[in-house]
Amino acid sequence: MKAFLMAAAAASVLRAAAAHAAPAPAMDGFSVRDAIAYPFTLGLVSAQNADRIAWVRDVKGVRNVWAAEGPDFTPKPVTQFTEDDGQELTGLTFSPDGKTLVFVRGGDHDANWPAAGNLAPDPAGGPAEPKVTLWLADPTGARPAAKIVEGDEPAVSARGELAYVKDGAVWTAKLDGTGAKKLFFDRGKDSELAWSPDGSKLAFSSLRDGDHGFVGIFSGETQPIEWLAPSTGIDREPVWSPDGTRIAYTRQPGRGGAPQPILAREPRPWAIWTAEVATAAGHRVWKSPDTLHGSYPDVAGQANLAWAGNGALTFLSEADNWPHLYAVPAAGGEARLLTPGAFMVEHIAASRDGKAIVYSANTGKDPDDNQRRHLFRVSVDGGAP
Repeated sequence: MKAFLMAAAAASVLRAAAAHAAPAPAMDGFSVRDAIAYPFTLGLVSAQNADRIAWVRDVKGVRNVWAAEGPDFTPKPVTQFTEDDGQELTGLTFSPDGKTLVFVRGGDHDANWPAAGNLAPDPAGGPAEPKVTLWLADPTGARPAAKIVEGDEPAVSARGELAYVKDGAVWTAKLDGTGAKKLFFDRGKDSELAWSPDGSKLAFSSLRDGDHGFVGIFSGETQPIEWLAPSTGIDREPVWSPDGTRIAYTRQPGRGGAPQPILAREPRPWAIWTAEVATAAGHRVWKSPDTLHGSYPDVAGQANLAWAGNGALTFLSEADNWPHLYAVPAAGGEARLLTPGAFMVEHIAASRDGKAIVYSANTGKDPDDNQRRHLFRVSVDGGAP
């Protein structure tokens, strides 16, 4: 149901954005300034257990967070920024109950690599160094948004605890920013935080020296970190099973060895693994074909790994030369193609019960549909979308 609400709400958001937009200028005298001033919407997210959505709206370079609530999904501004200062608004994250919204202000998350010294962009050239910060917002817009801590990649637990990344380490704080502390020490650069369904444990990825990485579980200050089936590969993207007993994640070969020729095109194989939380023992569920098309997907959401309601795992792969959705039993086996055809599957959202997936794709009955996007729904058990 969640995905269907998101799809309907997304259409409502786009209509509302068009309604709020200024009239399109005449082509006579149409300039680059006019082109980049056109409003656009990005970063749409939904609450896990509430009919609420939030997104970022950019009007003439001025970014603000908006939100809406069912059943009518009337858009409301959540922030009141007034300047085009070049500071991104990203990482929109609801608390599970949908009553609180956390987002990131600052940084350059689309950059190919971090700036020297990990400095944030400063297009205004101000005397104060811009920081990447977390902000707390009321999705109803009843209270002004407030900056709470420096950090990135927020994750809010079912218990209302905020975890985030700061200087490559995991920190936690209360939702108002008080009690901020570094949660634990490890020798890697941490990211991709994921709370267990009950909020008692935190999974994360830990990249080591850029050539290998682990998925770990933090269970408490007196417990050692559990590393899931550690290897020399690069493990990433931990996803909890709905019952909190297993974690699925991706594994790629570790980097290193003799440098490859600059123009060489080599496959980048990858695999899906699962591990038992109680024992940290893992096994491989699926392996990509050793072809260029089978390489790790370079699309929105990357592997888009998720647990389905039938106990399977769904993911995105370009194995047949198109980014498509697949399903594979969590115990391992043959992957089943869910979205056959000559088109690209892009943005993906699972239904609340995990039985279906809603996605955007550039296909349809009209020949020009390959130049635009439509929303589709497919069952995780297969069948026609």
